Amino acid sequence: MVKRNAFTLIELLVVISIIALLMSLLMPALGKVKQQARAVVCMSNLRQLALCASMYVTENRSAWAGVYGFATPEQSNQNWLNALRKYYNPTGKGGDKVSLCPEATKPVSVVGRTPRAAWSGWDDAGGRYSEYDSTSYAFNDWLCNPPDTGSRNVAGRDAKRFWRNFDMADAAEVPVFIDAVHISVTPTRFDSPPRYSSLSVPMTGLSWNSDTMKMACIERHMMDFVQAVQVDQSVKRIGLKQLWDCKWHKNYDLSAPKPNFEVEAPWMMELRDW
Repeated sequence: MVKRNAFTLIELLVVISIIALLMSLLMPALGKVKQQARAVVCMSNLRQLALCASMYVTENRSAWAGVYGFATPEQSNQNWLNALRKYYNPTGKGGDKVSLCPEATKPVSVVGRTPRAAWSGWDDAGGRYSEYDSTSYAFNDWLCNPPDTGSRNVAGRDAKRFWRNFDMADAAEVPVFIDAVHISVTPTRFDSPPRYSSLSVPMTGLSWNSDTMKMACIERHMMDFVQAVQVDQSVKRIGLKQLWDCKWHKNYDLSAPKPNFEVEAPWMMELRDW
C-alpha cells in the first residue's frame, strides 16, 4: 500500500475554509480590542492634560486664562493649547500626541467635522494661534476667568456662569477637557443635540458660543460615548445623552428639562443610557 505524504486538494481547501472562517470570527473581536486600546490612550492623554492644567492654575492663583474669542488677540492667545504647551512640550513645537485622541487625528479641513476629525489652528495677524495647534479635545471655557468689565456678557456668554477658578465643591462633576470637534465648548442644559449622527453627516453651521454641546456629542468611542477628565482629574466615559447631566457651568441647573431626543435627535434614541 502506497503511503501519502501530502494533503489532497480537497483537504487543503477544507483547511483554508476553516482558517477563513476563524479569521472572520476573530477580526471583529480584534477590531474591538484595538478600539479599546485607543480609548485607553485617549484616557491617558486626558489625564496628562488635566495635570498640565492643574500646574497652570497652581501658578496662577487657581485661575484659568481669559476666554476663547474674547476681545484682544493677547487674551485670545490664551487658548488652552498655548497656555499649556510649556508643560506638556517645553520645546514649544509639536507635542500633538498628547493633544490628539488616537481616534481623531485627521484635520477638520480634510474630513469635515466628524468624530475622526481634529481641530487645527491657524496663524493670523494677531498671532492668536500657533501652526502647531491641533487637537481632538475641547476645554470647558466656563472654567475661564475673563476680565471683569461689569458687562453681563463675555464674548456672547453669560458672565455669571464662569467658574473663574478650579476651587469648587463639585470638582468631580465639572469637565475640564472632553472629546470634541473644536478647541473649546461652553455647553448649557438647553443646548440642542445634533439633528443627525455625525458619522453619516459632517456637522455644519456650528457656532463657537452657542449650542456647543453639539461639538462634544459625537460618536467617537465605540459609537455611544465620549471621554472627559473632570476638575478632580478623574477620567469618565460619558454617554452622549448624559452629556447634559454634567455640571458644566456655575449656575448649571440639573433639574431643568433636557432636550427631547426623540423629537430633536431621533438617531440618539438607540444609544445606551450610561
